[in-house]
Formats: sequence, C-alpha cells, structure tokens
Amino acid sequence: MTDFILIDEIEAQATKQGDKPALVFKDRTTSFAQLSSLSNQVAQQLLAADIKPHSRVAFMGANSDLYFQLLFGAQKARAVLVGVNSRLAGPEVAYVLNDAQAEMVFVGKDFVPLIESILADCPQVRQVIAMDGGHDSWEDFAAWRDAGSDIHPALDYQTDDDFIQLYTSGTTGHPKGVQLTNTNMGSALEQANDWADWNADDHVLLCMPLFHIAGVNVGLIGLLEGAKVTVLPE
Repeated sequence: MTDFILIDEIEAQATKQGDKPALVFKDRTTSFAQLSSLSNQVAQQLLAADIKPHSRVAFMGANSDLYFQLLFGAQKARAVLVGVNSRLAGPEVAYVLNDAQAEMVFVGKDFVPLIESILADCPQVRQVIAMDGGHDSWEDFAAWRDAGSDIHPALDYQTDDDFIQLYTSGTTGHPKGVQLTNTNMGSALEQANDWADWNADDHVLLCMPLFHIAGVNVGLIGLLEGAKVTVLPE
C-alpha cells in the first residue's frame, strides 16, 4: 500500500458508516460520524497549541475510546502519538517522554501521581491534559477538546508521515522508540487481513493494551472495516 494515508481511510469509513456505532466503552457509544467530528476538534486544539507537523504528543492511560479520538486527532494535525507503557516506572516514563521529545502529555487518572513526580525532569513538556478530569491545574480532556472547531484541518498528509511511535519494553536497556509511518501501517494492516477477515457487520472486542501495537491494530482493523469496536478496560 504505497499510497496509503490511514486518516483518509478512517474518514472514508466515517462518510460511509455515518451514525453506525464505531466505538463502545462502558456505557458510552460513539458513531463513526461522531468519531470524525471529535477527532477534528482534537486536531484543531493541537494546532492551536502550536503543535507542528511531526511533533510528538504522548498518552499514558488505561484503555479507553478517547484514545482513538486522540490518535486520529493527532494524525489530522500531522502530529505523532506516543504510546507510553503503563507498566513502566517513573524514571522509565521520563526517559520515553524525553527521548520522544513529547510536547504534550495526555494522562489517565491512575497515572496522575506518576506524571506529577517526573514533570520536572521533562522540560520539553509544555502542557498536560487530564483525560478523566479532576485535576486542580491540568485541563480536562473533554473540555479542552470541545473548545475546538470540528472542521477537518485537511493538511498535506504524506505516506512517509509517522502515524504512531511506540516503545519496546526496555528489558535489556532503555526502551527503543519504534516509528511507524502511514506506509508501514498500510502494509501491516494489509497483511492482517489474512487473519482478521472482518466486515462492517462484525463486533470486535479490543482487550489488549493500547500502548502495544497489537491493541492498536485490532482497533484500527475493526474501524477500517466499518465494524463496531468495543474497547474493554485493561
């Protein structure tokens, strides 16, 4: 898939599927059309925060439907989402954030104390967003997102743009950042069709962690096929 732009494929499904459920998380259901609109708002807010093309923004949190709003919003802004392994200790998380040069961090409530403890060691982080709200000084994700326009920024997306950056476990040294481009993802998803012959009538259960490529790919394959994806908490 040499001409593959993942966000264009996702938007094509949003147009095709419309109000059909795309994501289910606990008691919240998001349609394909809503996912498109919400990720547009995320993209516009990233651009308003002066996130430039190829800049990194990080996510550390439990599985959630909000992850895909952030993933697609970052791609629409030509930014790159960095998934941070939630099993890492503070110094390891600081290493990942610094290695990726992440300018923003989106953090779930269970990891707020950890992020608070390492921020002084991550001088490039300009803003932290609380995915679940409830923080005295960090803006709530939903409020931050909803302040943005839902217009697709329609930037000059390229096949060699990095789509995501994930890190190895670091068992024999520091974690290594693995950069995956649109072309990389297109090839991987094409091969995945050999084992995941899903279609728009299917219901996909996503239970693997979203800091790992396996979890990300299960969600992406389902959405790209127009299926309903239920995201299970870890």
